[in-house]
Amino acid sequence: MKEIKTFQQMYRDGHVNRREFLAAMGALGVTAATAGSFLTSASALASTPTRGGSVIFASNLHGPDDTLDPILGTSTIDYTRANAGCNGLIQVWTDMSLHGELAEEWSVNGNATEYIFKIRKGVTFHDGHPLEAADVVWSMNRHIEDGSPSSIKSFFAQVTEWKAVDKHTVKLSLSSPDADMPYKLTQPQAKIVKKHTTNWWKCGTGPYLVDEFQAGVKSTHVRNPNYWRDTGQHLDSIEITAITDPNARLNALLAGSVDMIGAISAKMIKKLESSGLNVLSVPAGVYGGICCLKNTAPGDNDDLVQGLRYIQDRERIVRKFLKGHGTLGNDHPINISYGADHCHELPQIPYDPDKAKWHLNKSGY
Repeated sequence: MKEIKTFQQMYRDGHVNRREFLAAMGALGVTAATAGSFLTSASALASTPTRGGSVIFASNLHGPDDTLDPILGTSTIDYTRANAGCNGLIQVWTDMSLHGELAEEWSVNGNATEYIFKIRKGVTFHDGHPLEAADVVWSMNRHIEDGSPSSIKSFFAQVTEWKAVDKHTVKLSLSSPDADMPYKLTQPQAKIVKKHTTNWWKCGTGPYLVDEFQAGVKSTHVRNPNYWRDTGQHLDSIEITAITDPNARLNALLAGSVDMIGAISAKMIKKLESSGLNVLSVPAGVYGGICCLKNTAPGDNDDLVQGLRYIQDRERIVRKFLKGHGTLGNDHPINISYGADHCHELPQIPYDPDKAKWHLNKSGY
């Protein structure tokens, strides 16, 4: 049942088309972890996507530094606008699998120091300019140039060259292996923009055009009639704004002033569900825990650390504090939302007060 719901949501989100959805239903091969919450009214969800209508989305933060330039993005509202207006080379789906976006396909050499990207043909920017390899090279070089303002500049520290092999082929060379590079390219700051652009209103190839933008206030986006794919743009328009106070944001949703909100705390979930709203869970890399330095006291005491591991009732934390919208941690940050990168074979540390007491007594603390 969980697999079916996952693919239903991927279909609603435009990540798979009808043919891909039906094929997935035949295979039933995906289970998505639940973590971060995203909300919408139940009436906004259709069994199959239909075109039309408008949505107002309220994030949690905005200000005078809001931007349409993806590389400068630092907040959820910036990332939301980047996803509406631009595409990246690669896209990560809710099951953490990678799929080509502006890169139709890519390949990597044996030691992960060279990547080749085949750039999708027939894609145009919002100003009508065709997408070419030179646009990709220029966009990605912005992250590694001297004085780059990119917040993910460190992701590309191993890059020695982005090179346009021809109009639709890009070669990436690295100074050392990086098997995670495809995941890094899914970041909202890594969106592809038109070469040498200064018009950030029309810089992207994404599903929505910028119709209005006021930093710290709101933006409105309308459907791109020339979008290169047939999924991901069911709405006629989207208004993106922010309500910084969490209670005011919640009340705006309950009152119908906005249709969708982000940054919802777990304690609000029951109230929302009892009000006829749906809580949609998506995988997230967020984790919480007790962190300590292992090279200094008291973290260098192995028995103290072991005692702290066994004393945590993880199931109760998920049940009581996260209201079921989370998964059990296992003392490392790579949780099950990371898909194949998560070590499923690692035994789950249980809640064991007796073992905790034994180790804590032995630790001397």
